[in-house]
Amino acid sequence: MKRIVLRLPEDLYQRVQQEASREGVSINQYLVYSITRAVTAREASAFFKDRAHGTGPEQGLKLLDQVPNREPMIPEDRLIESETPRSRRKSQPTKSSTRRKTSPARRSPKRST
Repeated sequence: MKRIVLRLPEDLYQRVQQEASREGVSINQYLVYSITRAVTAREASAFFKDRAHGTGPEQGLKLLDQVPNREPMIPEDRLIESETPRSRRKSQPTKSSTRRKTSPARRSPKRST
């Protein structure tokens, strides 16, 4: 384990001290925990950005289609039917039915031939 000297502004030190006290841990433990969370979050974000590079919703939906449609091993993980990604996808209108229908006032007048 490494030891470092850390200089903090007084107001930040007091806030850290209060939070550590609230959590029931030492200032050192609180800072190690906070730094670990921050570094891990950045690493996870970078990892998933790298993994997602060049992919989009279409690839994500293809991956979801490969997941077997079976009951979860843990009953609490069961989704309500209206919350499942597959039911949402199936209920979405197709491209042909999503064309905007213009109101009669917005339609261009018919040209006489």
